[in-house]
Amino acid sequence: MNLFLGVCWEYESTTSLEFNSIDDLDKLLRAINQNEVHHASEATVGTIGILSYDTWIHSACPILISGTCKRETGDEHLKLLEVTINAVEKQRSHTRICTVSITSDGKSKRGHALAMFTMKKQLSPSSLIYSQLHSFQFMNLLVGDDDLMCNKDYKHLFKRL
Repeated sequence: MNLFLGVCWEYESTTSLEFNSIDDLDKLLRAINQNEVHHASEATVGTIGILSYDTWIHSACPILISGTCKRETGDEHLKLLEVTINAVEKQRSHTRICTVSITSDGKSKRGHALAMFTMKKQLSPSSLIYSQLHSFQFMNLLVGDDDLMCNKDYKHLFKRL
């Protein structure tokens, strides 16, 4: 399949990215010139890492690379996050991977999306992970569906070292 790359994902649904003829290229360029579609200036990269002491297993594997023009809102980023997590969860029976935490680079729009996705309710005492976490005095025990937790700004970890 021949596809155009370099268009931000927020506008992919407004124009075809398939390259079948020069007319397709003309339509895309017209949409860019009329500001209906934007060039991607950065990429949002989503990875999966398995919690393990073995660094070979623990390494991050990319599962999402999506162009962005950096104009997306937190709500728009939430949609991308939901689609990605749902795709991972649909493969759970094959991969036997359970998503327990999502980490972000700390950018405000991504942090807002993570908060909406993972800070929906207090962790229940009946949760399998409650006994391991409840004694941490300053631990935020807000979770999303399936007790999904987030780390909105991993850079703070390095500041404490």
